[in-house]
Amino acid sequence: MGTSTFSLIDTLSESHLVRTWWEDRMPDPPNGVQWPSRPSAENLDSIRPLVEKNAPHRKALVSSLTKQYADAGVPLPSRVVELSLESSRTVTTGHQLCLGTGPAFTYYKVLTAVLLAEQLEGKWGVPVIPVFWLASEDHDFDEVRSLWDGQGWHRWTPSEEGGAVGRMHTGGLEATLAEWGQSAGVEPQRLEALRGAAKGSLADAMRRWMHLTLGPNRIVVIDGDHADLKATFVGHMSKELSLQSMASRVEMANEALMAGGHQPQVHVRPVNLFHLQEGSRVRVRRDEEGWTAGPGIRWESEGRLTEAVSQSPESFSPNALFRPLYQSWLLPDVAVVGGLAEVSYWMQLAGCIS
Repeated sequence: MGTSTFSLIDTLSESHLVRTWWEDRMPDPPNGVQWPSRPSAENLDSIRPLVEKNAPHRKALVSSLTKQYADAGVPLPSRVVELSLESSRTVTTGHQLCLGTGPAFTYYKVLTAVLLAEQLEGKWGVPVIPVFWLASEDHDFDEVRSLWDGQGWHRWTPSEEGGAVGRMHTGGLEATLAEWGQSAGVEPQRLEALRGAAKGSLADAMRRWMHLTLGPNRIVVIDGDHADLKATFVGHMSKELSLQSMASRVEMANEALMAGGHQPQVHVRPVNLFHLQEGSRVRVRRDEEGWTAGPGIRWESEGRLTEAVSQSPESFSPNALFRPLYQSWLLPDVAVVGGLAEVSYWMQLAGCIS
């Protein structure tokens, strides 16, 4: 019996946004908008010098990663120290914190990032580190709480839920994994390893699951929900509050996309920040009395709000559109590996990232 191969792109309709971009058929962008570069060798070479990060920035990144791994009780990957080198670059992917790492699609993205990083490192002769970004600040718990055994779903019900999923405690998850693994026929040793990793926060568990699958040093796992990392992003969060320029830049890209027959993937807000506290993640918005993030959370002026951002950056969270800018700020990314929906909303940021 013969076999054949075909590109994923060929499975998409001719009019699909990602296929249109991949085949270099995007509509002409307006001034101030530049569509993301396709991952050709020439484009990757040209991006490499544009994403440099200075020594203090890299020091903060390495320090935060060292703390994250220590707090999770996971050995620090040997590649973390290479992020301190100004010549090093990253290839980043990420995913929701699906139980047990989630669908096979997660692995396809991770392995694509790993292999691309290896190819670029061989070509350029400098460290290129594959990074997995934990979607720990997502608050849609229903999208990650269930496991499929081939016949039905197994649903994890923690003692407390709500807010950023990465901060949720994994209490009760071991039992859910055991029930699912027995029904799905997971090899006992593998299931025991998955269960043993389900300790602490869900973000910590996902970090362990990724290294359980890929080994100790093949990838670096980063959690953007960390006070030290967010402290480096305070200026950008404050500008988002005072200037609110992101919305207008995204709207420029949205208009160009719609003119080409493509609907925007994500809704842009006047302010693209959430406020985080235990059990909740609420959008920051302006009202007649100042600024609010739901019942009981209020700032009477923009000055008070920006002061709160400066004093407690870990209490604020970028939304789905603002988060890629945070990632781009932190990491010297030459490439980002994403699924169809992810590529689509990066298109909306064509006026925000050059």
